[in-house]
Amino acid sequence: MRAKERAKPYLVSIGYRGPKKVRSLHPKGVPEILVHNVQDVERIEIEIGKEIGKEIGKEEIKGKKKGRKRKKPDCVIKIASTVGTRKKAEIVKAAVEKNMYVANPSVAFAKVCSTEELEHLLPIKQYIKTWFISDKLTDDEREEVEARAEEEGIEVME
Repeated sequence: MRAKERAKPYLVSIGYRGPKKVRSLHPKGVPEILVHNVQDVERIEIEIGKEIGKEIGKEEIKGKKKGRKRKKPDCVIKIASTVGTRKKAEIVKAAVEKNMYVANPSVAFAKVCSTEELEHLLPIKQYIKTWFISDKLTDDEREEVEARAEEEGIEVME
């Protein structure tokens, strides 16, 4: 390897590093922000709102009134790997409501304890892989939750 012979792995050298301008960016070309809870998502939204307000103010000063087209997101949210399933579902729901892009939105499973909780999770149903109904529910409540899940096209595991 050190002798740079054929049939050996390439030796890392100076030319393999990326440009400084794009080193910390997501492949979409925007910064990637690590999130640990819902409050982080709200904080990001406030900061982005301030930046957009500054940009709009600059455009008005110049005398140009242009509508802002959102072709790409202002930032990409990445949920930390240490976040649990329940909190991850809440973070994804908050990001979806605020039209933010999440890099890793898939939730392994959701355990539903009531129809209200099922209704709460419906906006992110495409990101949840497996649905479970809690064992603590009575038979009537269980049937009610299963019926509501069937209406929405959700397959519930036993």
